[in-house]
Amino acid sequence: MSWNWDEYVGLARALVPKTFSSVRDQARVRSVVSRAYYAAYNSAKEYAITKAWTPKKRRIPHGELWDLFQHRERSAEEKEIGATGSGLMDDRHEADYDVEFACAKKACDAALQRADQILTWLKGARALPPP
Repeated sequence: MSWNWDEYVGLARALVPKTFSSVRDQARVRSVVSRAYYAAYNSAKEYAITKAWTPKKRRIPHGELWDLFQHRERSAEEKEIGATGSGLMDDRHEADYDVEFACAKKACDAALQRADQILTWLKGARALPPP
């Protein structure tokens, strides 16, 4: 059975803190951003593999994946996914590496919204018959 990367978004939603005042809440916010990102990244990677943009077994650097979506020959929707994914990647870098990360509800909401946007589009694209 293959893993459904959408499960990370469910986990991210469960991790959203009720308050945003403690060190534990900060860890939860950082985890929300990270899990939302990896749900989007891995789903987008699977899409790129099905489109033969990249070999199946290859590990794709994160920035390179989002660049694949923004390639000049891609559809407007694919380019938007690339830009959204790139922004979400920046958010994840801040959450994972910056000491001064703004751990607030706004960070959780933005990460979940971006991940949802990517996942919704990818699900719709997979449901369409091939051209």
